[in-house]
Amino acid sequence: MQLENAPADLFELFANADNGVFLLFGALVALVVQIVKNNFVNKLKIDFCNKFDFVPLLPFILGLALAALNFFCFCGRSFTGFGSLVEIVVDGITIGAAAVVIYKFVSSLDKNSLKNLSKDGVFAILFNEIVLVTDLKRQLLDNEVPLSEILKKVKKVADEVKKIYVVCEDDENSDANAKADADDEGNDDLQSDGDECGQSEAVGADEMRRTTLRDLLSQLVDGSDLDEKVKYLHETFKNYFKG
Repeated sequence: MQLENAPADLFELFANADNGVFLLFGALVALVVQIVKNNFVNKLKIDFCNKFDFVPLLPFILGLALAALNFFCFCGRSFTGFGSLVEIVVDGITIGAAAVVIYKFVSSLDKNSLKNLSKDGVFAILFNEIVLVTDLKRQLLDNEVPLSEILKKVKKVADEVKKIYVVCEDDENSDANAKADADDEGNDDLQSDGDECGQSEAVGADEMRRTTLRDLLSQLVDGSDLDEKVKYLHETFKNYFKG
């Protein structure tokens, strides 16, 4: 089942009475998994500290439990051996798979989730270089600041970074085109003046970007880390937008 086709596929499942039961069980499992994940599992410690994540297994564990409950209680059937075991296992896996699809589909609708925001290259660079290697990581792990607040700040900075670097790259491209036109016309004096002016403007634009980036990063980083991060990210973003 492809994620982009999930709504149609889920509707097709629901149209069948038996599959509709599995779909309802899957929705229930997805809800329970979300509750467990939000209240009893520190996903940040799992992601940041590379600890074992049992959450992906939880839908199938709960699916097996519901399949057994459905077999013995709701359907009132008796265990007859290996065939019954296989049926329960298959039904449990089906419920777990339905829960995973439902969970991923609902999660894809949340445009402010870390996974969706990280699809933006600028955001991903900032998050990796600012959050994961500074004191913000410790604050997140110790629950001193909520992840949603950090994501909001990083997204805001990422949007501003795009503005200053994309605009400056467009200006530099325009200057390069003007210089090429001067070369074609063979005007040495204009070319010489243009080189000096172009170099001066390029230095000024580069310094402006660096200063603006420093002001933006000061919203996320303070202390001795700031200047180091400004230097690294300035060069990173220059190369990123040229590419």
